[in-house]
Amino acid sequence: MKKNNIALTLTALTAAVLTGCGGDSSNVSFDTPTFNARNLHYTYPLDNQTQLAPRAIVALQFSHAVNVSAENFLFTDADGEDVAFTLESVANGRGVVLTPVDALAPAAQYKVVMNGVTVDGEATTFKDGELNFTTRAALEGPLDTQQTAASFEVESLFPDDQQFKSMDFSSFRLRTTKPVDGSSAVYGDTVSLMSNGELVPAQLLVGRTAITVDPLEDMTPGQTYELVVNEVLSQSGESIASFTHSTVPKDTTSPTTGERAVLVTNAPPADDSLGCQDEGVITSDLTGQPINCVPVIGTLLQDKTVSKQTGDVYAELAFAPNFPDVTPLRVKKGGILKGDALEVLIGGEVPLGFDSGEVTVQIISDATGYLFPNPNAESDDAPKQLRLMMDVAFSTTDARANGAFTQNVLHLELVGTGLIEDGQLNTDAITVVEPRVLGVESSYGILSFRMESYQDQENAPLPPVDSVNPFVPVLDGDNGPELSWQPGNVADRMEPGEPIVIHFNEILELSSIVPGESLMLTKGGVSEPFSWEHSGNALVITPDTPVEYGVEYVVTTTPEITDLAGNPLQMLDSLEGDNSLDFTLPEYVVDDGGEDVRRGPFAATVYPGFPCASSAASQAEIDAGTQGVCMSSSPESEQVEIDELPIVGLPANRPVKVRFSQNMDPDTVVLGDTVLVQEDDNGTWVDVDGELTVETRGFTFTPNQPWDDTGDTLYRYVMVGNGGGPGCAGICSADGLPLQTAPLLGGGLKDGGPDMEILFRGEVAADTIFQELANLPSADVNNNFQIDSGEPVITGDTLDPADTPANATFIVPRGTGGEGLVAYANTGCGFDNPADGTPTQCDSDKIMYVGCC
Repeated sequence: MKKNNIALTLTALTAAVLTGCGGDSSNVSFDTPTFNARNLHYTYPLDNQTQLAPRAIVALQFSHAVNVSAENFLFTDADGEDVAFTLESVANGRGVVLTPVDALAPAAQYKVVMNGVTVDGEATTFKDGELNFTTRAALEGPLDTQQTAASFEVESLFPDDQQFKSMDFSSFRLRTTKPVDGSSAVYGDTVSLMSNGELVPAQLLVGRTAITVDPLEDMTPGQTYELVVNEVLSQSGESIASFTHSTVPKDTTSPTTGERAVLVTNAPPADDSLGCQDEGVITSDLTGQPINCVPVIGTLLQDKTVSKQTGDVYAELAFAPNFPDVTPLRVKKGGILKGDALEVLIGGEVPLGFDSGEVTVQIISDATGYLFPNPNAESDDAPKQLRLMMDVAFSTTDARANGAFTQNVLHLELVGTGLIEDGQLNTDAITVVEPRVLGVESSYGILSFRMESYQDQENAPLPPVDSVNPFVPVLDGDNGPELSWQPGNVADRMEPGEPIVIHFNEILELSSIVPGESLMLTKGGVSEPFSWEHSGNALVITPDTPVEYGVEYVVTTTPEITDLAGNPLQMLDSLEGDNSLDFTLPEYVVDDGGEDVRRGPFAATVYPGFPCASSAASQAEIDAGTQGVCMSSSPESEQVEIDELPIVGLPANRPVKVRFSQNMDPDTVVLGDTVLVQEDDNGTWVDVDGELTVETRGFTFTPNQPWDDTGDTLYRYVMVGNGGGPGCAGICSADGLPLQTAPLLGGGLKDGGPDMEILFRGEVAADTIFQELANLPSADVNNNFQIDSGEPVITGDTLDPADTPANATFIVPRGTGGEGLVAYANTGCGFDNPADGTPTQCDSDKIMYVGCC
């Protein structure tokens, strides 16, 4: 059975780094303890740890077996309310695991207190009587839940130069209170590491609330360095409070050799012959779960995807005699672990039809950690604690899976213990990894790390040598081989505002990607400005202006782009022997036979509600849960009861989303002016505080606070029209055409309509996944409800169903034969016999059925 190794590969990497000890021939002692002292030996999380995943567990390890029940623990939130949890005894009674029944709240404080817990007859508790920790902010939903403070500032720094001092090999990791606008974080401008008045060459990584500054070379011990963050913007446009931190890094090398020791460790499998879910596998003393296995749990995957892997990691250790209490360690950027292929089951049941191929996880900045004294037990018997911070990227060998899984995971934090047992340094650690699945859901997995050092370090495996050049993989497409990039051979499926995405076989060196030098973009033969980011092994290129129809775009690279080992990029286009990729969106017809055939924009989709202006609803209708009917040129339709539009609910944790048929003029989409989001306050409409994000063909409104989930509050959002007729007086397209809010009224191609008011009520937060779908490709490229000369699949006046590719929809509209809005349609898998229209029998395992309303 094939397993999901993505999250676990992260696991093994991290645990190995944590296992450091020593330097030269003098090492910190990890001798097996006698456990004469009776005390608490380990906690996860650490006391006062922050940024915990809401699905984190509480794990405790004691020196001796304890006899406890749930009554011995008080688990509460900041308001003193009890947190429901289950209790499990592990490690023959020496460990206890508290698992919250429900996910913890985001950006919230929690406390655990022990009552009446005795260890071999002696009472024990936490050092200060309680274990405190704080969860991370929400990853989506109302804005107030996506922040840990009202102001935008640097919240934490690792190392902090308090318990954990800066070293010559340190990387600096900062956390912010709100999500960062990544484009505003520019090294040498808004983020800098300075020394002696000069900028220190360094790599900058930016995640949601994570910033990493990783010097390209080791810093000079004893020299002063200053880390400065200023004018970085939040995703809401706020400037960060100026932050400055001065530090003097310490020397981690041996005074005699000038080098550091390297410890080679291995992540053993839970069992060579058994799967992670089988009985009899080796389990972690900290969690009771199989070692080096992790379930990736979420709505899309459920709990059917589990990972198991092994691998070697090389930990570089500080000279231990100089750091007898807190010992630093590092795994250099570029370290790699590879795992077995994973098979993804959507909903835990439906196979995608292919596996991921080998899974690769690579460290993309120097990972640093510390071995430090046990904070709960002042005893030589208590094992040392381990803490590691790292940034990684992972990808899959099969490029088809990269679109679903490739990504960066920044500031992955591991907490564990280390002991010498039978001549080996054994390390156990815990963290929670939250990989993004299919780009729409953050899944989670609790990782139970187990790492063991090789007893014979002199003959331990050497680090593998990366001699493979980066390249763009070739896929087997419907029409033959094609490269793994978007839009690739299907440019007709791309819409303005979407980025260009190129998938490579491995992670690229960020510093080697230089716009205008090693990476170029042209439009119609002219240089086109763009921004870029590297996520996993995907290079994402976003033109400054949305991609236009009917113009050739060319992406060009040079061998100056390398992987992390310095191997140069091979010719980019493996099929053509060229170093460029090109595409052209279909022609956007403006003039057809001398007639301007452009149509004003309409709301293609709205959420919640229905995309039409409706008749005014009476209070009786609202009380009955309806809001009138779509305005129509047929008066009879307003008398048909089935046409009444229900007032639908919007989950408390979801935003309002609207998508238009055309590129929009962003200056006409203005919150509080042409876009209103309001709630009914005793008959008066009052604005709802929130943020409007305007996109090329749509907008999203995210409230500051969740919608009232009782359903007692009536909400509305309004898109202001021009009242009907031509002219732009409300929301307009980039062409200056007014929003068509009531298509059923008829009117001209360039006529607008009345305001579109959509009523809704809040409802209980959803735990399902919101998936937007786009109906592409379409022959009606300009979205004017008619087929114009020059649009795709037109040969003279003939529409040929045989031109319909697999997984596409062919629709013959009114005006090309037959009567009614649609004269003929073919949806599915193409034709066995195009001549007589015999359709192909579709593979039922590869069809997605979508229900509506």
